[in-house]
Amino acid sequence: MRVCANRVIPAFFFSTTEQMNAVLSYVTAQNLLDTIVFSDDALLVKTFKASRANVQGGVWFSDADLTDYEALVSVRDTVSSANAMIAVVEGNVVKEGVEELQALGLSCWAVAESSPYGVYETLYTGVNGVISDSFSLVIDIMESITEPTMIRKVFLAGHRGEGAYPENTIVGAKAAYYYGADYVEIDLMRTKDNELIIMHDPTLNRTCNYTGSQTVADMTLEEVRHHRIRRQRRRNRARLHSGGGCVGDVFEKTFRP
Repeated sequence: MRVCANRVIPAFFFSTTEQMNAVLSYVTAQNLLDTIVFSDDALLVKTFKASRANVQGGVWFSDADLTDYEALVSVRDTVSSANAMIAVVEGNVVKEGVEELQALGLSCWAVAESSPYGVYETLYTGVNGVISDSFSLVIDIMESITEPTMIRKVFLAGHRGEGAYPENTIVGAKAAYYYGADYVEIDLMRTKDNELIIMHDPTLNRTCNYTGSQTVADMTLEEVRHHRIRRQRRRNRARLHSGGGCVGDVFEKTFRP
């Protein structure tokens, strides 16, 4: 706690419906807004998040083969089916598998053996989180690494255009892709008619030529398409055709031949 300065995020694990309901009742009663829930049942995580959408979710895998790409894709699909972002893996945790899960868009946590070697070995894989029954051991080892140390693969993400291209647009996604980004980061909002559009803000005012007071949630997709992205002041002169494209538009027009 000396390192966390008493700032912690509570985490819960459940494997049955009864346990999930007990955790849900507690989290609701305490009004915990920043919480993580884990389960080895993806459906339980999805059910929990349906009631508390603000919580972070993780699916626990005790026997995932991190050396097999198809198995890693299966892990990604299972976590996504739970509307979660975290995969917790046990057993043979290998660096290449961790990096592949991260490349697939997941936060990868691992269970470390309660020994100095076990913690060092887990940290070396570059995981995003370490689960251990010896918290003080993990903290002591991390504090012992005094020099800047790179143990996790760095991914280059195209995010909001860097001023050169309008954020969350087809032209911005194309630029990120062709300049070699590993990821294209986008933001999603849902319209009144339940369509997902690529937009960061709850309104169009900052990024588009819209001056009204409606939010994206108050507008239909066709109403959103009526507006245009504001031109960038720096460097970019590409002509844009719509404000806040559909998710399908970006992938069809950017990444498919």
